[in-house]
Amino acid sequence: MDALNYGLIDEIVADPASGGEAFARKVLREATAPPAARLRLQAGAAKADRSIFTDAIAA
Repeated sequence: MDALNYGLIDEIVADPASGGEAFARKVLREATAPPAARLRLQAGAAKADRSIFTDAIAA
């Protein structure tokens, strides 16, 4: 549950097969990256451009 609360995962499902399929359909329907994936993308961008950190500190 902590991983969900901290945004490390997007959803907890009882049955991986049907839950995974339902989650994939939801992501496709919404046409956007799920929250945890967006965080990973943002982290990757921050690693590539360290000025994100210095700009945040300066603000």
